[in-house]
This record gives sequence, C-alpha cells and structure tokens, in this order.
Amino acid sequence: MKPILIFLFLALGFSVKSQFSQINIFKDSLHFPFTYGVTSGDPTTDKMIIWTRIESNVDEVVTWQMSQDSLFSVIEQTGTFPTNAARDWTVKVDVSGLQPETIYYYRFISAANEISDYGIGKTAPVTDYDHSRIAIMSCSSVFSGYFNAYQRIAERKDLDLIIHVGDYIYDFVDTDEEVRIPDPFPIDPTTLTEWRDRHKYYLMDPNLRAARKAHSWMVMWDNHDIDAQPGYEMAPFQAFLEYIPVRLPNPVDSLHIYRKYSYGNLMDIFLTDVRSLRNQDTLADGSLSMLGITQYNWLTSSLANSTAKWKLIPMQTLMAGWSVQNIPAFIGIGHNGVLDPGNWDGFDYERDKLLNFIDSSGIDNVIVLSGDEHVSIVADLSTDPQNAAVYNPQNGQGSVGVEFLPTSISRGNFDEMGYGWAIGIVTPIMEAENPNHVFMNLVDHGYGLVDIKKDSCVAELWYSDILHITNVENFQKGFVVKNGENHWRRNFLTTPTPPKTDNTLALQSIENTAFRIYPNPTKDKITFCLDKPTTINAIKVISELGNEVKTSPVLSMNKTCYEMRIDLLPGNYFLQLDTNRGNFTRKFIVR
Repeated sequence: MKPILIFLFLALGFSVKSQFSQINIFKDSLHFPFTYGVTSGDPTTDKMIIWTRIESNVDEVVTWQMSQDSLFSVIEQTGTFPTNAARDWTVKVDVSGLQPETIYYYRFISAANEISDYGIGKTAPVTDYDHSRIAIMSCSSVFSGYFNAYQRIAERKDLDLIIHVGDYIYDFVDTDEEVRIPDPFPIDPTTLTEWRDRHKYYLMDPNLRAARKAHSWMVMWDNHDIDAQPGYEMAPFQAFLEYIPVRLPNPVDSLHIYRKYSYGNLMDIFLTDVRSLRNQDTLADGSLSMLGITQYNWLTSSLANSTAKWKLIPMQTLMAGWSVQNIPAFIGIGHNGVLDPGNWDGFDYERDKLLNFIDSSGIDNVIVLSGDEHVSIVADLSTDPQNAAVYNPQNGQGSVGVEFLPTSISRGNFDEMGYGWAIGIVTPIMEAENPNHVFMNLVDHGYGLVDIKKDSCVAELWYSDILHITNVENFQKGFVVKNGENHWRRNFLTTPTPPKTDNTLALQSIENTAFRIYPNPTKDKITFCLDKPTTINAIKVISELGNEVKTSPVLSMNKTCYEMRIDLLPGNYFLQLDTNRGNFTRKFIVR
C-alpha cells in the first residue's frame, strides 16, 4: 500500500487491517486520487450536479468533463472547480446548458492528469413523457449489514432516478446490529471533521459507490444524518451538503432542503422535509407543526398548481399512521397507542389538514414515498381509516392518496431490534388496528421500485440479505394504483414489471457484463474474455482522452478468451471489440 494511502486510512481513524476486505470496505485505488467515487444529483431538464472528492492536502483545481458516451470521444462541456481544505477537497459542480432527457457521462481530471472513474446521469424530460422508473430507499447503516441492495440498484440500467428519503448515514452503531464493525470501534461524530469522516467511510463501500456512479440521486436528510451536538449545530448539515449532490433552493439557507422537480407532464416530485423544521411553528389548534408553516404553504400551493399526472411526495417518515392499540403491554412497543409519535402520528392535526386539503381540492394521484420505520408498509391515506363512513378497507374507497414505505437498506427492523419473538403476536393485531395498511413486512431489507406510466403506477418491493455478500435479490409483490383511483388495488402483482424500454439507454450497453479483462491493472499484457465464441471484426485500444492508440483486425474467433500484448505508457485505456454481436467496451489501466 502506498504511504499516502496508509496515511489517509489512519487519518480516518481506522486501522489498516485485513478485516477491511472481510467487511467489504475499501477505497477505489484504481482511480486514485478520486478514491471515493463519483455521483450526480438533482437533475432538471438542463442541469445536473456532479460530484467527486480528490485526495489531497493542498489547494487543487479539478477539471470536469461531460459527454454523451463513456469514451468521452466528444466533450460536450468542460470546466474547472477549485477545492481545498475548507470544503474537504470535495468537488460539487452544478452543470447547466444540458439537453433534456439525455444520458450524460461525466468524469474529473486532476492537475497531474489523473482521471476519475466516470459516472452516469440523466436529465429530465421537458414535456411529453410516458414511462419512468425510480428506486426508493432509506435507512442505510453501513454497520448493520452489507449494501447488497445498492449493488442491485446499480445493475439496473433503466432507472431515471434514485431517491433516498433519509438516514443515508448513521451517527452511531446500534448495539443489536454490529455486523460490519471496524477496529477501533466507530465514534459518534460531533465535530465537522468527524462528520466528514463518517461520509468518507460510507464511500469506502464499493456497492454504495456503484449505485452513486450508475444513476442520478435525489436525497433528503433524516435525524441520523443531522443529529447535531451542542456547540456543533451546523457540522452535520455542512458535511451532508458537501458530500451529497443536493441543490439548495436558497443557497444562503442551508436548512431549506425541500424542493420540487418535474419529469414532463408525467410526474412532479416534491421532496418534503419533515425533520429539520418540525416543532418550530404553532398551528391553529395549539399543536406544533411538522412541516413548518412556510413549507406547508409551499407544498399545498405546489400540489394545487401541479399539472403533472402523478404527484410524488418523498418525505422522511410514515404518514399513513401506525396504531398499536391492543398490543399487550408486556411486549413493550409503542407510546400512547401509536408505534412512533415521531412520525405523523405525533402531528395528527396537521396531517388531517393536509389530507383534507388534497381531498377538497380534487388533487388526484398523490403518492407519498417514505422511510425511517425500517419495515415495509403499503398503505392508503385516510384521515380516519377506522371509520367505515370515511374509508372502506375492502376496496380503498375514501382514500385520498397512497403511501409506499419500502423497508430499510440495512438498518434493523423487528427481528434485529429484539422483537422477532413477538411478530406472530403483533401482526394480526396491527392488521386489525390499521385497516388502511394494504401490506406490511416487519423483517426484510432492500428497496422499492416505482414504475410510473400515465394510466397507473406500480410499487415493487425487492429484498436482499444483509448478513452476507450476495448477488441474489427477491421480488416480494407489486402494488398497483390506477390513475384517478387514489387507493391501492387489492389484487397484488406476483411478477415484476418488465424493464423500461428507452432508446436513450442504449449507450449503457457499452458496459456489458459479457466482456471482461484481466489482470486489471496490468503492465504488459491482458487477457480478454467473452461469454461465448464470437466473430471479432476489429480490436481497438482507445485512450481516455478519446484517441485511438492501437488497432488489431481479427477475422474469426472460436474461443472465448484471448491474450493480447500491451505496449503502452501508464494510464487509463478502453479496449473496444467490434463483433457480430455488437460493440463491447471495457476500461483497463496500465501501471
């Protein structure tokens, strides 16, 4: 290991031991000094934030590039970004002047001409748009389990967007969930340096880096992201905004993170903050507000003025309600008849006010996307779900919208939190007390997939193991809400929706898993393999600046693996095969 890498490991406060590979925590040394990867976020029709961090201890000027192909053969936009210790050497560029509904590849180059990995982002459409797919998740504790779900999300090539609704990082290690614990034991962050270190530690997980690279993100913070200690109130907020590609609506107000994005006439996305503004304003009945009056007015006005077919409201915590009335006291869950008064159950007046506004204004197709509770809940939204005159649990009539809470990436749910023995007792009671809960799963982990078309929306639950590294995920169910019905249909889908077909995604076939190269990095030769015998018309080696540096014509190849000598200067290159099955391209590095 290079001395500088050892220093950086120690600077993070963790020992350099073999256990890092065992817990799947390591930096992207292939792309040094951009070892924490790349990501993009908050795309609009003509803008996209791109992000990286450079390993350094002096002021740096980093070059960024945007292209519509991963070889960067045509650089469509480029610029420079100065970074230094004041921003922890993060690079966060809000690139404008982009084309709508377009896949962009982006990368970063140091002053020493060292090149980062490339990332992939997609801008939003302008008007007509008939199909979108979004991954939705929350509660990702790197200490509680493996991020297999992030890897599966990275492998999906038809997503428009990833939405994370909070607890992207965790400020502490739960004593019941010590699955991936480094030595020394992680401290709870207090200072700005410690919060930055926690973000960097998360980015040492290769599965998270892969998901951040593969798609554009929209992220909200929740309590574990911003749990400030006295005297360091702004430290977690500053670190979050340095490491997450969030566009603040008001750059001088770092607490104003609620914002709206549109995807043509198909959907509006209202990212709503129910965490950092709560308890600051008093409402007409004397209760405290969860949203704050200013944000409440923004949300209701935006919903009323929306002309999109679907209105998505990502927020940190459950809105539908979760009653635990009649659960035996010896089980020890709940407070005054509700499971968690920290969610909307503790702000019932404002919740009813918002739902009544949606109903009385005739606003259809509202979908709340929530997190925080670590379980899966698919629910109808009603002001009084136990009142048969208001809501019919058999068919959903009376619901004013729907909610989808698709479990946690890894943070513990009922079994990890010590209530596994009680699941059989509490489940039927919860079902009776919460008739608007169409589905509940108290134990599995993963993410949700939302497939949106003009006539319907399907919410899918996908689960992965968190105790072992695996490439297996399981589809649980799909839940359908039809245009204008405002409730989930009771006939669940038992097979997932087919992948989205979109010609603009064809560029991503350049990363084809049927083609691999080893060793990588290399010194003087490589072996490349295809998944089956293939006719290869030509072989090209292309520099990362887009220059063709080597060409080898080949007639017919009847094997699957071939050795090729490489006489090239150290650097980053692409091996491109022109075959009867199309083009295959893989990146390799010469040391």
